[in-house]
Amino acid sequence: MLKKIQELSQIVSKMSKQEKMFLYGALAFVMLAFLDRAIVGPLYGRTQALEKSIADKQAAITRNIKILSQKDSIELRKAEYKAFSVVATTPEEDTSSLLKEVENLTQKSSVYLADMKPQEPKTENGFKKYQVNVNCEAPFDKLLEFMYDIESSKKVLKIEKFGINLKSKQDPVLKCSLTISKVVLIAAQ
Repeated sequence: MLKKIQELSQIVSKMSKQEKMFLYGALAFVMLAFLDRAIVGPLYGRTQALEKSIADKQAAITRNIKILSQKDSIELRKAEYKAFSVVATTPEEDTSSLLKEVENLTQKSSVYLADMKPQEPKTENGFKKYQVNVNCEAPFDKLLEFMYDIESSKKVLKIEKFGINLKSKQDPVLKCSLTISKVVLIAAQ
């Protein structure tokens, strides 16, 4: 190995000044390219990845701080809607609760309840919809009061369909058929 270095040294010593400058320049270029590929490039890439990661985490922290600053407001809203929350129960209990609520509203509004038929619950996007078909009779003002009570109920009831007919030409009482629904969220499993 020492012999090869001496041979290389003799070859370089025989070169002209211009050839030596070109050789040293080429060696410097190769060394710089090696340093760039072996050390500087990976360090620069790692630094860029860390800077991006830091920026992402700062953005997440900023979002979380914003949410935390709204914690009191969220708690107040949660308290407002607590009256509308429904405790998870069986379908039979939910149907029974719906029937009882409709019956209470008919008594409150002085509406004559002729017939009430519960329907099978329907499962939709994350909730169950319970429905009941109601046939009732009442004067116009009492019927409106009943419908208003349904729509403004804390049990979150909704009138899906309704039809109104006169009972007879001489009688001011109206016959009404309604489909009333109640929505219950399905608990996360």
